[in-house]
Amino acid sequence: GPAPTASPPIYNAVARAKWEAWNDVRPLSSEQAMESYCSIIEGLVAITQGPSAPAIRSDALELPDAAPAVAAATAATAAATAAAAAATAAAGGLEADPSSDEPAVEAQRWAATALSLGPGTVFNVPIVVSEPSLCRYSFAVAAADGTVVGFSIGPEGLPPLVTVRGAQHEGEAEVHSDGSTVLIAKLENGAVFTHAVVACEVVLEPLIQLAARDAHRQRIATRARLAAAKADLASTMAEAERAETEAASLREEVSAVQRRLEANAAHQQQLQARAAALRDEADALEKAMK
Repeated sequence: GPAPTASPPIYNAVARAKWEAWNDVRPLSSEQAMESYCSIIEGLVAITQGPSAPAIRSDALELPDAAPAVAAATAATAAATAAAAAATAAAGGLEADPSSDEPAVEAQRWAATALSLGPGTVFNVPIVVSEPSLCRYSFAVAAADGTVVGFSIGPEGLPPLVTVRGAQHEGEAEVHSDGSTVLIAKLENGAVFTHAVVACEVVLEPLIQLAARDAHRQRIATRARLAAAKADLASTMAEAERAETEAASLREEVSAVQRRLEANAAHQQQLQARAAALRDEADALEKAMK
């Protein structure tokens, strides 16, 4: 549904960033998109699992397959029409958004491909974070000789968000910022005699921009699912129309057979009446001959 009217407090940067991203896409919430998709699926289910209509009765006919086929085709056509209307109404909110370009994420990046750390060396990298961001980090020691280094990252003057030691590692963490937070990425070679050559990368992506990009991707994926469901619906409606055409042909065939049966019954009555008259005439002639 839509984002709450009241925004989170400004000191809760993560919650506020998520709320602002949610509020920006208020007309196209994920729940609305899912409800649209579910409406189409329910229409398709109604077509394939709808209740059977009563069979057409005909006391003079013995055509067991004709009546169910007519009833099923009629029910399928009605269900397909209802599902099409539901799909059109449900899809309106998604198709109204003309945006097609994915929102950009302006990432801040620091990287070193071959950073040489002497024995006991500590290398600090200060990075200014202007807004709440997602920090992705990775490092790897070039040599495969068991050399390990220490890595930590966190706001200056505060305990680090991450502290690891190894030959390689990667991960992510959210960084809260009041607009001027300095993030310190630290690499440390604790060996006494061994040099270490390290590749390292730190990428900062604003949470608000990430939320907008993810919302856009979700809308694109929902539109793709909706298009597939509408294609399935169109195929089902075409099949229902073919079934209705066949049902109309069957109804005409049933009517023709009914008319022939009625004509044959009338003719049979006439023959029976004629036979009775001939028997009476024969009886009368036989009596006259005696």
